[in-house]
Amino acid sequence: MLENDKKAYDLEKKAFAILTQALHKEIYHQFGYCKTTKSLWDALVARGEGNAASRKTRHDLLKKEFESFQFLENETLNDMTSRFYHLISEMSSYNVNATHQEMIARFADALPPKWSPFIELLKHTGALDAANASLYDSFRS
Repeated sequence: MLENDKKAYDLEKKAFAILTQALHKEIYHQFGYCKTTKSLWDALVARGEGNAASRKTRHDLLKKEFESFQFLENETLNDMTSRFYHLISEMSSYNVNATHQEMIARFADALPPKWSPFIELLKHTGALDAANASLYDSFRS
């Protein structure tokens, strides 16, 4: 039994050392209260993911950001697209769900006013719905 206790102690020390060595020196002091690998790991998870309340708040904020996503003045189409994909990526991390149709519609609605006639034409002819299906298939492959 004593041999197993020594092995467990050695493994704990090694795991703790690996985790602490991986911490950047600028944040290492923030985890000084952690004395075991488990407590350090839990503290790192809480810092990285936040607690349930902060995750819920972030979830709600991302949902609102998606619903109000708009083109920003002096923004290029590339910038807007990058910002939109970043938002979608964050939404995925926080389990904020939106269908591909909702994403296409939100992006189309956010385009600058000069795109409005083209988007209206696509909506009127049903081509936007076809684009939704086509884009959905391209996302799946």
